[in-house]
Amino acid sequence: MKSRIQSILWGFGLILLVIFVAIAPAFPASAEHLSIISYNVESDDLEDTDPRLVAQEMEDIAGADLWGLSEVADRAAADIFTRAVAFPGSDFESIFGTTGTLDKLQIIYNQNKLELQDSEELDNIGGSRSPLVARFKFLPTGQEFLFTVNHFNRGSETKRNQQAENLRNWAQGQSLPVIAVGDYNFDFDLETKKGNRAFDIFLQKDVMTWIKPNCLKTNSCPPTGTQCDPNYSSILDYVFVSQLAKNWPCESDVLFVQKPVCQQEKQGFSDHYPLTANFSIP
Repeated sequence: MKSRIQSILWGFGLILLVIFVAIAPAFPASAEHLSIISYNVESDDLEDTDPRLVAQEMEDIAGADLWGLSEVADRAAADIFTRAVAFPGSDFESIFGTTGTLDKLQIIYNQNKLELQDSEELDNIGGSRSPLVARFKFLPTGQEFLFTVNHFNRGSETKRNQQAENLRNWAQGQSLPVIAVGDYNFDFDLETKKGNRAFDIFLQKDVMTWIKPNCLKTNSCPPTGTQCDPNYSSILDYVFVSQLAKNWPCESDVLFVQKPVCQQEKQGFSDHYPLTANFSIP
């Protein structure tokens, strides 16, 4: 009798174990930190912006392993920025875009954390600058993902809307997680909490998720948004995620909010605030 009861209890316990395994979430065994910076370094007026001064600001951002830069004037400026982001124990390499005349795109990455698998420019998105895309392996965990830096058109609403739709469709077609940063000129108003038509297009179909900066939650964003032109007092710079990257814990914010960014702009610094995004990647 006793052995029969033990058998019944053992069988019941096994059933419970199977049920628990079936419904338990698949938590990753571990996750590792990755810090990303998105920064429009302003090259539209070379007499107004000095890459060496912008590099000084970049040196104050310690420890980031992946950078997406827009408005990089030329290879010389790209080299200055690559040297500026280095920190002890890092080994940075640069990917420099070929489109955009004096407003090119650049990706800078720490080879001690990220192994480049491939890179390309998307020449079918439209606009003046082709998105710059890199496929990385995150060495601490082995996770692969796509990282793209973008700069959508300011002067042409038609081109900007086209870029928003085409890049969204590209992200939707990817099998790897996507992190997309840059200056999208989406004009997200700090008071109305609304963006322009391109912003709405980009977020359609639930493909892209905006990692909103914490300053939006605390109403502490710079009064001009992420840049200094009072004609565009709005969020122009963004961090978006798609595919599996939507599940990665992430915090984002606007940097340098305590610095006189807009006052310094006339002295040769950038007219944009950098963004930080800190991910936990399984």
